Amino acid sequence: ERLRPDGAWRAHLKYECYVPAGKFIMGDDKGGSDEKPAHEVYLDAYYIGKYPVTNAEYARYKEDIKQPFTIPQGKDDHPVVSVSWYDARDYAAWAGMRLLTEAEWEKAASWSPPSIPPSGGEVKGGRKRKYPWGDEFEPLLLNCLPFYCPVGYEFTAPVGSFPGGVSYYGAYDMAGNVWEWTNDWFDGSYYWRSPYENPRGPCADQFTCEVASNRVARGGSYRDEDTRTRSTYRYEASDDCPNLNIGMRCALSYEPQ
Repeated sequence: ERLRPDGAWRAHLKYECYVPAGKFIMGDDKGGSDEKPAHEVYLDAYYIGKYPVTNAEYARYKEDIKQPFTIPQGKDDHPVVSVSWYDARDYAAWAGMRLLTEAEWEKAASWSPPSIPPSGGEVKGGRKRKYPWGDEFEPLLLNCLPFYCPVGYEFTAPVGSFPGGVSYYGAYDMAGNVWEWTNDWFDGSYYWRSPYENPRGPCADQFTCEVASNRVARGGSYRDEDTRTRSTYRYEASDDCPNLNIGMRCALSYEPQ
């Protein structure tokens, strides 16, 4: 019932999607300057939450740590918002999980591997998707700015409301609804020098960071247009400032039994 502490629940947790180890293409040469260059990256296997963290799940955590939290009426299964990066980090740690790196988030949202995985985890045969479902913007497959997405939501939608917009790996709502905090600091030129194996963002191994001052959120929200809901779009946000359109999604590193 509670997402801790021994991890035995993981085998049955309905919110997990498995992303196998291998290479993918990170970035977009046709995107913004901070999305370039598109480059090949290898990632170890991991699990990603099937949905963003909901108000009900977050309330369970706040109750456990004896802090007040009120679920907006009728929105138990909506994604939690107005959480700072530190709030998201602490929730993930309490649940025995962690935040995703930018690379992990992008692979789960945009990559479609070959139908028969080649040996050695090579990229050959895989395909990068502009959106989780494909390369064309589909206004009925996500919750975004009403001018672009006329689906009737003025604010957030219940998680999983758009099954047609699911990513290849089975993750819902990776475009629109709420931005999702990642673990990485933001640096607009980072893609030019990022590691090609398990990149963790600039300053990942440093106590202080002279280059970056904000964190990265991904995926777009109910307040964003089509271009900002692309899988490679990077949103820079202050880590200590809760925002009405930023939520979170958690991850687990894969540990072979």
